[in-house]
Amino acid sequence: MTYTLMSIKLRFALFHLILLPMVCAQAATIKAVFPPGAKPIGPYSPGIVAGDYLYVSGQGAKLADGTFPSGAAAQIRECLGKIQTIAAEAGFQMAGVVYAQVYVRDTSAFTEAERAWAEYFPGNGPARSLIGVANLPDNTPVEVNAVVIRDPAARKSVFAEGSPKGPVPDMVLTPDRAYVSDCRGAGASDISGEVRAALDRMGRVLKAAGLDHRHMVFVNPFMLDSVGYAVMGRVYAQYFEFGNTPARATINVAALPEGAHIEFTGVAVRDLSQRLAVRPKNMPPSPTASPCVFAGDTFYCSAKSGFIPGPHSGVFADTVEGQMRQTMRNLLDGLEEAGLGFENVVAANVYLDDVQDFSKMNRIYKLFYSDTPPARTTIQQHAAVEHKADAREEWPTLEQISIVAVKGPAKYELKAISPKFWDLIAPNTKLETIANGFGFTEGPVWDERGFLYVSDEVTNKIFKLFPDGHHEDIVSLGDPDGNTYDKQHRLIDCASVLRAIIAVEPDGKYKVLADRYQGKKFNSPNDVVPGPDGALYFTDPTLDLVKGEKQELPFQGVFRLAADGRVRLLIKDMAQPNGLAFSPDGRKLYVDDSERKEIRVWDVTRDGGVRNGRVFGKLDGPGDPDGMRVDIAGNLYVTGQSGIWVFDPAGTHLGTIVLPEQTANLTWGDPDYGTLYITSSTSVLKLRTKATGFVPFRSARASKRAESPR
Repeated sequence: MTYTLMSIKLRFALFHLILLPMVCAQAATIKAVFPPGAKPIGPYSPGIVAGDYLYVSGQGAKLADGTFPSGAAAQIRECLGKIQTIAAEAGFQMAGVVYAQVYVRDTSAFTEAERAWAEYFPGNGPARSLIGVANLPDNTPVEVNAVVIRDPAARKSVFAEGSPKGPVPDMVLTPDRAYVSDCRGAGASDISGEVRAALDRMGRVLKAAGLDHRHMVFVNPFMLDSVGYAVMGRVYAQYFEFGNTPARATINVAALPEGAHIEFTGVAVRDLSQRLAVRPKNMPPSPTASPCVFAGDTFYCSAKSGFIPGPHSGVFADTVEGQMRQTMRNLLDGLEEAGLGFENVVAANVYLDDVQDFSKMNRIYKLFYSDTPPARTTIQQHAAVEHKADAREEWPTLEQISIVAVKGPAKYELKAISPKFWDLIAPNTKLETIANGFGFTEGPVWDERGFLYVSDEVTNKIFKLFPDGHHEDIVSLGDPDGNTYDKQHRLIDCASVLRAIIAVEPDGKYKVLADRYQGKKFNSPNDVVPGPDGALYFTDPTLDLVKGEKQELPFQGVFRLAADGRVRLLIKDMAQPNGLAFSPDGRKLYVDDSERKEIRVWDVTRDGGVRNGRVFGKLDGPGDPDGMRVDIAGNLYVTGQSGIWVFDPAGTHLGTIVLPEQTANLTWGDPDYGTLYITSSTSVLKLRTKATGFVPFRSARASKRAESPR
């Protein structure tokens, strides 16, 4: 088991043991929501469901007859009514609204808008930002967007110390995020002071929930032209870590409530370990904004324009269409750095210099999305500028776009690097799921009677798994890990909590074969295989060493356990040895190192020792090497976070079997040993190959079947 997989296993264990209501940081299912009769005026979806969140596009106030209600209060009610329809179609409730942005063209209507909001949400309303803009699409006087959580009981309103209780809380908490209402700095004597006061206000709001500025993943500074980017930026940079700032969309707007010159609103992550700033390699770190930031599975990206930095002042486009293409390219840089694409985008905010360019913008925008584009809000934030180049031949910014993306469910994929990969697996091979819903699966072993033995490291059981998906528990013990049969056909398990190698009988009773080396306890045995000499070879990292227990051996080793019970240390210079396998001729021993992300190989000596250790291959992508198997031709199959990496006997990476879940281990099975059975987080999967697996403990009868033509 790798570090990555170990942390996932611990999260599963926490869920099973504590049963806390929570939003998992796993990949979310993404689905568009179109209520009956919905007719978006652009290439966007009325709503997008991503896991337990619903993102609702900006809703205007136009009635079915093409007119608008009279007055801001009625207009806001109409917008909220449309949001309610979208939420209901998705199976959500208005009580689950956690965040909203309200854009109004008539800035004298701020007071009426506040009154209407209080009537609609008399208590426990969403976090909210209220902004005055120059224009909106379709001539609507008001536009409202929203974020909704599936379970209203999972949300909590927060008020900073000294804040009056009202219909707009200072912040709304969900299990994994915090949505912050607009923070203003009223009463400051100058612009710098107002910026500082607003950010201090944000700090007090975050503190009320045990958070601080470090937790912010996305910030919307809305400000008047009189503030100036330089003034705001100098103060803003003092509140955030250089190079690790939140993503940001700084928007100059027409007006703000209460005579404010600036307000800050945004989203924070509750668990800092779930926060990760992402920066494309071609971008230097910034004191004021990260290009994108992960909050668990959700990816917040700063607003991008069509400007491309470079020599001689960079590259400018002179039309909305040209700038849009460059903007989308700039956004794609951030997405691709995180392994995402436009298909992962669930919400977008488009800031147009002139809403008259709405149709031109849409013509380019739609080219980048499929038939289910993300939810979207479009505004003209301030008075349009003149569309012409300045004395330096630099064109004004005509549009900006910020986006929110979500990791979609991972997909099964066969990625060949060499044509030789297809000699091992057919391109159209289907991945099958034998069973799922487990805690964390490990240690698969095929039995010739037609079933698998599998370990579950969360439920602490070893069970038999049959082809129809049903399973029978065999034994309960703390954190069972890798398994194998020995030459006597006994089931051998690496019992992590026992810190031992054990033999498990058919009735579930077990015998400790070894738990010490030179009188000192093993760390946490991880994986085990029989050697060509009949001895058992196993790895002993500290990956599953029980918290609070002392490491007695001063190294993480690879050992040989002889039939007479003698334990011999073979290797002690690895950081975290994990999976291991012998070549079919028994002359080489492969062991991977999860910490160093490499596979090493040794020559096997006649007395069962090893010599001449060297690097065989490296995993240069996401994830760490874990379980491994070989086929009879000597090709090596190594599991990692992204799936299974396939190497030829010379160490050349032939290709990768990308799998939907984090993958821990694998084994060969079926009568001809031509199928890979894979333990992949909560599931056990099956993949047919063209290869024949090398299985050192198989019977002579099974060997004969495996070697016959297929």
